[in-house]
Amino acid sequence: MPAPRNQEELQTLLGIYNYLSRYIPNLATLNKPLRDLSKQQKFEWNTGHKEAKRGIHNAISKNLSYFDPEAKEIDVITDTSQQGLGAQQSTDGATVAFAYHSLSETEQCYYQMEKEMLAITFACKRFHQYLFGRTICVATNHKPLELIFEKSIQRAPPRLQRMMLAIQPYNIKLR
Repeated sequence: MPAPRNQEELQTLLGIYNYLSRYIPNLATLNKPLRDLSKQQKFEWNTGHKEAKRGIHNAISKNLSYFDPEAKEIDVITDTSQQGLGAQQSTDGATVAFAYHSLSETEQCYYQMEKEMLAITFACKRFHQYLFGRTICVATNHKPLELIFEKSIQRAPPRLQRMMLAIQPYNIKLR
């Protein structure tokens, strides 16, 4: 793909990446320079943008596995950063899909625990057709979430309550 020459071609490129987002790990981080360029008045393509495009293309070229409907347990790995949320779905150690979500300015102000819970909620919604009615093992690097999952919903803060209600239909084991 040639480098975009104007804002319209950049929007087309970002749309293609968004369409392929489930197959690109860390897309929110990888395409941040391109998204920032799309918000600028003056279009100036530089080496940083070229490197971001190359990184995304390298991520697309890696192979993923097919979803195994016979798998007994599905693994979902979630993580957050200052700019976005990421989720990875795998079965039997093979990655099936990736998902990302760029955080809004409001979501960037959430406490870390709320961002981590938002990542789990996002992953459940994004991978719903694979996760509903199955046992899901969610891996997170935020230990305090285990305590929230053990408490009743009534004892959690309101924002966490809403997220916990959204993921209630799923059989989640947190680790």
